[in-house]
Amino acid sequence: MRKQVLLNALMGSLAFWAVGFMSVQPIRAAEDKSTELPAPSGSALQVQLEISPARVLSSYEDWPEAGVHSFPWVYPYSRGRLFLTWNFDRDLCDGAQPDYPIGLVSDDGGETWRRNTTMFPMGGPWKAGYVMHPYCIGGDEMVSFWEAFRVPDTKWTYKVPFWRSRDGGRSWSDTQWTEVEFPGVKGVNIYEPSDAYKKTGNWRHGFVPPQPPAYVLPFIEQCSPYRNSGLFPQVTDADGVIYSFANVVLNEDYFYPAVVLHTSADRGKSWRWMGVVAYDQEHSIPIGKSYEPSDVDCEHENCFTEPSVVMYPDGEMVCVMRTGSFKPLYITRSVDRGKTWEKPSRLNIRGVLPQLLLMSNGLVALATGRPGCTLHFSNDRGRSWGGHISFFEQCDSKDPKCKHHSGYPLHEDPNVPSRGMTSGNVASLVEVAPGKLLYVHDIERPLPEADDPWIRAFGNGMVVARFITVKSP
Repeated sequence: MRKQVLLNALMGSLAFWAVGFMSVQPIRAAEDKSTELPAPSGSALQVQLEISPARVLSSYEDWPEAGVHSFPWVYPYSRGRLFLTWNFDRDLCDGAQPDYPIGLVSDDGGETWRRNTTMFPMGGPWKAGYVMHPYCIGGDEMVSFWEAFRVPDTKWTYKVPFWRSRDGGRSWSDTQWTEVEFPGVKGVNIYEPSDAYKKTGNWRHGFVPPQPPAYVLPFIEQCSPYRNSGLFPQVTDADGVIYSFANVVLNEDYFYPAVVLHTSADRGKSWRWMGVVAYDQEHSIPIGKSYEPSDVDCEHENCFTEPSVVMYPDGEMVCVMRTGSFKPLYITRSVDRGKTWEKPSRLNIRGVLPQLLLMSNGLVALATGRPGCTLHFSNDRGRSWGGHISFFEQCDSKDPKCKHHSGYPLHEDPNVPSRGMTSGNVASLVEVAPGKLLYVHDIERPLPEADDPWIRAFGNGMVVARFITVKSP
């Protein structure tokens, strides 16, 4: 019964025009009032969007052994195969990991899904999205990297564990290592109290186990407990060079993350430091290239972070970055394959874990997580944005309804009074056919009776998917 109520709240076939900057009403109960995110200005873009009924692909109630079902991320594997995973544990550092497969697999562009039976390499695989990122190099070859562990008795040298698949993610190699330079990045030992308090986000807020879990120990023993976020390959150019964009923290106080770039010309075996893409120069040590201080509207511990990048056939790259919760995204670009970057500029779009996708029709799609789980489009390489839609009611951080870091009320379902639904943390998308997007996000529902404070506030989630067909006149 509960599942049917939630499905009724979510489902409904939608077809509408998103013209210019018209904001589309979010999906919600009829009596709710929407607080709309201001639509981006400066674009004459017109797109026709046809949105399929929402589907709940998996939930904690259906599959409790697969974890909390938050932070879903869908990865395009080879030959049209899709892999969908999510956080197994709540949002904390070095959380619990399963010793059995979780996640879903689709071989028909997301129309049908089956439970995954491949054991992904240990070391953070079930903290989806930014932390563990399988990347398709080409054909059936894939690589996946984790965090960087500092080499003892060095200042900026790290080793990054990675795994390789040559059969489209059906099996993975044993752990391999690549040595990478991170100039200016000291790293942090989250299990050392004098260090841990300096780290951003949940590490500073105390969501750290009392000691390293068993799956982390081999990596610490191989190098040291001092870490940074590692490698995050995102695009490959016409010459086969892979570009990794990751957020690290440059100065000794560990505040003010920056986005840095590495490249690999040998299919991920070795990496070259290219420099800093974006950082808050007012607060960070100038490493690599620099630019004039920008008017950055962000929480100090969150600028810049969570980069997402697309590359055009001529080598131009566009990078969108998070700055904080309830904060605007920022954008920068390079026209010389990452050698230099423009000064970051503010977008009139708020969100976390932004994801850019260069579609086959030339449009760029931008999906964001909280607040709202939104979707935006650009036909001029990110210089202006239109076709804005939001799937949830949004509210401001000062609104009393927004009690928690990621609690954004959608509506209260009278049939589930203790499980008020809130909008999701992240949205992920992939183009499954020309002009057809698969858009996946989570939904959290607070569980007041839970013992764990995080579960009380945010609850266990469900993973929801929609198909969105995009047509540009």
